[in-house]
Amino acid sequence: MRLHRDLGHLGKIGYAGLSFKWLLLLVVLFAALPVTQAMAADLSSGQAERDVYEALQAGGRLPVERGYEIPSKPTVFLTFDDGPSTHTADVLNILQSEQVAATFFVLGEHVDKYPETVKRIVREGHAVGNHTYNHVYNKLYGSFDEFWKQIMRTEATLEEKAGVRTRLIRAPGGTYTNFDASYFYYLEQAGYVINDWNVDSGDSRRQGVPAAEIRRDATNLTTAKKAPNQVVVLMHDSSGHGETVKALPDIIRFYKDNGYEFAPLTLDIQPIQSQLGKLKWSRSSDFSDFTRRLAQAREHAARWEADTAREADGMSETQSGASELPVSTAAVPTPQPALLPLGLHFDDSALTLEPSEYSFRDGKFYVPLRTLVETMGGRVEWRENSRQAIASYGLHQVAYDLPNRSIAASFPSKPDERLALADISLIDNKLMVPLRLAVELLGGEIADYTIDADRREVRIAEGDGYGAIISPRVQDLL
Repeated sequence: MRLHRDLGHLGKIGYAGLSFKWLLLLVVLFAALPVTQAMAADLSSGQAERDVYEALQAGGRLPVERGYEIPSKPTVFLTFDDGPSTHTADVLNILQSEQVAATFFVLGEHVDKYPETVKRIVREGHAVGNHTYNHVYNKLYGSFDEFWKQIMRTEATLEEKAGVRTRLIRAPGGTYTNFDASYFYYLEQAGYVINDWNVDSGDSRRQGVPAAEIRRDATNLTTAKKAPNQVVVLMHDSSGHGETVKALPDIIRFYKDNGYEFAPLTLDIQPIQSQLGKLKWSRSSDFSDFTRRLAQAREHAARWEADTAREADGMSETQSGASELPVSTAAVPTPQPALLPLGLHFDDSALTLEPSEYSFRDGKFYVPLRTLVETMGGRVEWRENSRQAIASYGLHQVAYDLPNRSIAASFPSKPDERLALADISLIDNKLMVPLRLAVELLGGEIADYTIDADRREVRIAEGDGYGAIISPRVQDLL
């Protein structure tokens, strides 16, 4: 993970306490060098860190240098806060029926109650974000230490109960008038991405907001004019939001009819963030608080970086005939955007999937079934009535049943095999399936692979489609 260079444009802050000489020196220093752990230690007692503290105290945000992307096409990001709850299953059913993906900013105390729902959120291709543990404003915004404590507690709960981690954050009530510059700075130093919204459905404006009003406000794009290709809609799936569930199909229909694509938030997407406003809360901190919080934030970022490095090291060795890609001892961050193209090499052909065309989760690659099978020389038939995809290659036939999340594989010389609770999902009209599983069910095998910081490649031995090389451990891959 790349840590941030924060002072490249410090001159925009324009506060009186920083001389032009210091400004010029800091701009040159931080533009030229990445902020490593060693540098952080060197700066902890230096003037530069003192200047950062004073800039934050003066109320100016420090810019973050990061390679964010803005959607090239009109895209809507449906987001749901404060869950999961009993309503979340209904929301997921609608999203699955409509074939769209969304983002769920969950509360840790509700993850404790509904861990299986969180697992389903991830399994069906949606993103998970951290929304603190209990949503109690006066605690969260009375001191950054309490906010940090709740972020850490929810992070631990997500990993323990659902096996996932996330670096997406949404502040309860949004950042406007709740966050000051230091809240943003500490969290960004820790590697988090803070997301607000630019379209508010108003479903929490008061109790019992009717579905018609929610539908009207969730499709009012007036506030999203500054980002026409990036509409982030705020909704809630917590207790008491049954009317949001009722409004959701019409909201989705509106955006489909107006040509919008649907996507979950990722670390690469430019976050929608409110401007700083006059704080509702009274809080103070001194330089010792600043250095302590900055140290814990950078330590946390370093742990993320170490986890990512261990994951890459564990998968960089080429292995032949392995039944499963190795998984880091730490939970794989989810959602974790693909950063490199994925090269698939077959016996007589090759295929490159761009980062937006595949995903990597829980130690497995997920690829579009049709693209994979047709590159192998097979064919895929989509049956809309039953919502099944039938993949054929030689004498192998595999039926992917989306509503029942099951897979049935048939081959003339052996009994049919049915796999339940299959990890498949339909995203943007593409059926995403685990790569190794799909290949083995069609009689092929993963011959070897290479995954490191510079490339991701998988070599596939196709077989002729008339022999069976299905792994006896294929059930373990689901």
